[in-house]
Amino acid sequence: GTIVFFIGLISALWLGIEKLIAVFSGLRAPLITTSPYFYIAITAMIIGTQLFLTGFIAELIGRSSPTRNSYLIEKLEQGRKDMKNGKGVKIPIDDLWK
Repeated sequence: GTIVFFIGLISALWLGIEKLIAVFSGLRAPLITTSPYFYIAITAMIIGTQLFLTGFIAELIGRSSPTRNSYLIEKLEQGRKDMKNGKGVKIPIDDLWK
């Protein structure tokens, strides 16, 4: 998202700088909005912002999950420790995935 946004931003800045150079050189330059590249740059910035915010919100949701640090590996390790200590019950590995 950030890369797409910066591509759009650099493109828009490029068009703006071209316009300023033409104006200060005394040339008559067309409006920036008549160029399709302007709309492509604006669209890239909007899409980049949306992608960035989607990733950011997904990261917030993922980090606030109550089962974030609960891994199946920990359950398997605990079961192995219990088996060694004689506390555990032998469960087939296929039953863990159901």
